[in-house]
Amino acid sequence: MTRVRSAALIGTAVLAAACGPPFEARHVSARQARRAAVSNVLTSGDISRRTHNLLYDQDLIERYDDDPAGALGVLHTALLAGRLRPEHMVGLAELSFRHAEHGGGSPYYLATAVYAWAFLFPDDQSAIPDYFDPRVRLACELYNRGLTEGLKQGDNVDLRAGSYPLPFGTLDVSLDPAELTWSGHHLTTFFPLAELEVKGFPTYYRWAGLARIIHAHHA
Repeated sequence: MTRVRSAALIGTAVLAAACGPPFEARHVSARQARRAAVSNVLTSGDISRRTHNLLYDQDLIERYDDDPAGALGVLHTALLAGRLRPEHMVGLAELSFRHAEHGGGSPYYLATAVYAWAFLFPDDQSAIPDYFDPRVRLACELYNRGLTEGLKQGDNVDLRAGSYPLPFGTLDVSLDPAELTWSGHHLTTFFPLAELEVKGFPTYYRWAGLARIIHAHHA
């Protein structure tokens, strides 16, 4: 009888453990914890924690895995209806970029740029993001990468004015030809700096910036 009771108790304990939530907290190095905290679609290919939280809160995790375009459409509609906060636009930008990399193509790369720009420079002045918000830097990088990839033709970036399709409308790109002149020379071929690795110099410099060449129209 004792052996039977012991076996039953062990079985109950194993069943309880199997049914329990897979939560875990363990000590890691500060660098390892930092890498996990700042990981995003540009650094690791996976979405950031904040963007994952957005999908979770909207019950769209499985929908995004199976139908990313449909999930993004739901989020875009919620944004226009005022059911999402301004900072959620960074999440939409990141999700659009990831979908663009996995088959969505140019329209979603350009949507990345539109969402990121709208977060950084909102019409409502009260929604201007805090400069200490880490999403500001991510939005800047998503804007630059989204615009670059969206205008890419082969290995080069095709800088020209025109209208480009978005998942939810069109994007008008304006460009002053005078901006393509440098030291008396007309520049014609552009290559993404994000795809360059520089070696051999004792020092090298990179200046941050954003190109303001877009205006989006909703369908």
